[in-house]
Amino acid sequence: MPDSSSEPRHPVRAAIGWLVFLALMAATIFIGWRVWFYYDKIRRGEIVHLPQFTERFTAAAPNGAGLPLVDRAAIETADDPSFGPADAKLTIVEFADFECPYSRASAPTVRSLMAKYGDRVRFIYRDFPLSTIHARAETAAVASECADAQGKFWAYHDRLYGSTALGYGDLVRYAAEAGLDKAAFEKCLAENRYKDEVVADLTQGIDAGVRGTPTFFLNGQILEGDVPRDVFEQLIEKLLQ
Repeated sequence: MPDSSSEPRHPVRAAIGWLVFLALMAATIFIGWRVWFYYDKIRRGEIVHLPQFTERFTAAAPNGAGLPLVDRAAIETADDPSFGPADAKLTIVEFADFECPYSRASAPTVRSLMAKYGDRVRFIYRDFPLSTIHARAETAAVASECADAQGKFWAYHDRLYGSTALGYGDLVRYAAEAGLDKAAFEKCLAENRYKDEVVADLTQGIDAGVRGTPTFFLNGQILEGDVPRDVFEQLIEKLLQ
């Protein structure tokens, strides 16, 4: 007689277990393939559009597909705010807009990547104010240049992206919070002293194929949009190999 004390088997449960296992394996393989696919596109000089993040990007110009590899010397400038060693194997240039919601969403990711890779990757910030749709973006960019002149760009950058308030009074208040000389900052901002610098960034960005914000160049290759930290980090790791 069969042993009535033994527990009955559950073939349905076993099948579900195997299906879950196979689904997890497939997801792991897909993620690995996706990172390699975009890394290879970057390595070959193609513009990267991550389809699942197309709504995380403020476009201001037609699609730039087919553009040639960007001349790194034209975008990796020495006079713009930067973080990390000048001789780093990987240089990441960001063109962004202080009023753009996707640039704002991306800022914590970029700052966390700086903290992790700051000794191996050079980060450069460049202005790309979309003034036709963001009325306060250009003034905020000029204000950030005034902060940079006092050696406080990144502290000021964090305050700008930490709030949606970008009125004149807000810009002055952020300067005080970031430890700037308030009188010197206000004079700089009132004179619109660095507007030409901001316009030069915008022009060079357009020439390089920037069509919206945020746009990143990884050793001269374009990556568009608010890319999740894990995807960005895996691309960096590949490019540092």
